[in-house]
Amino acid sequence: MARAVAKCHPAKIHHAKGLCKACYFRPKMRDRYKRAGVPEATRSYKLKHKYGLTVAEYERLLIEQGGACKVCRRIGPGRRNVTTLYIDHNHNTHTVRGLLCHDCNSAEGYLHGDPGLARRLAEYLESNGP
Repeated sequence: MARAVAKCHPAKIHHAKGLCKACYFRPKMRDRYKRAGVPEATRSYKLKHKYGLTVAEYERLLIEQGGACKVCRRIGPGRRNVTTLYIDHNHNTHTVRGLLCHDCNSAEGYLHGDPGLARRLAEYLESNGP
């Protein structure tokens, strides 16, 4: 039985999605920056392309929030000992809402960004004690 050939390189054997193994596993541009050992370029690229922010705009947000999480106001590393704050954004409008620690960012994710669910959880915790 003959093996399928790759669309990208007809001399090579098909690996997946019509591509040869090398093309299928080709790293994305942001991974190239990581391999090159340029962390600032990686950070700048991710901020700009994922959130539409420059490094200066991120730093401005950080200063506006006093270097603390916008929800719990905790300064410093969260549970995972992460020193940077996560960028919280609306997944529908892609607008940045603020910077959150790991714990608050995870909680917001578990609540699916639903304020009603967050209120019900708060009511539940208040009515059943700490």
